[in-house]
Amino acid sequence: MLSLDEAVTNHSDFLILGIKPAVEKSYFEAMNFFFNFVEETTGFKVVIAAHPRSNYESTPGVFGERAVIKGKTVELVAKSKMVIAHMSTSLSYAVLFKKPVLLVNIPGLQANSQLNLMVKTMGAAIGSEPIDLFRDQLVPSLLQRESHFEKYSAYEKRYVKTTGADELPVWEIVAKTVKQMWPDKSSNTCANL
Repeated sequence: MLSLDEAVTNHSDFLILGIKPAVEKSYFEAMNFFFNFVEETTGFKVVIAAHPRSNYESTPGVFGERAVIKGKTVELVAKSKMVIAHMSTSLSYAVLFKKPVLLVNIPGLQANSQLNLMVKTMGAAIGSEPIDLFRDQLVPSLLQRESHFEKYSAYEKRYVKTTGADELPVWEIVAKTVKQMWPDKSSNTCANL
């Protein structure tokens, strides 16, 4: 089991955008309680794919004894049995690898907060009703959600890769597009801007 961390208690973008982060104590207590439930119910350990801007080295143990791994999200998603997330853009990896997804409202925020509304929107896009840890009863059937692969396909086409796009790294697509915009290499186009 893999949890896609989003650094919702201290994400640097929140300060810039004026978004109130999740309350640390409420967030970590609720998520660890949920992770314990998931581990006890499934027999699988939850691993945390740390957000690139997180700094859990300075706050060890916030996820209990669980492994917190940074910089290996793609590999972790590919090997996972199921993905737990809020609204992460790395949810695209779960869609691409066709992994079952459990979306969870962000504890430590009001249910109608801007961020939890984004969780709900993400859930609608992939066909996964978010779990509210303060409202929903934690029963094993909560973890047996069906994956809606037709929604995954629509999500992939809408947010990840359009139909007919080149199978190239992004930088090559950008370079190809720029070359198409300025095909005449003999003129110094940039100097005329």
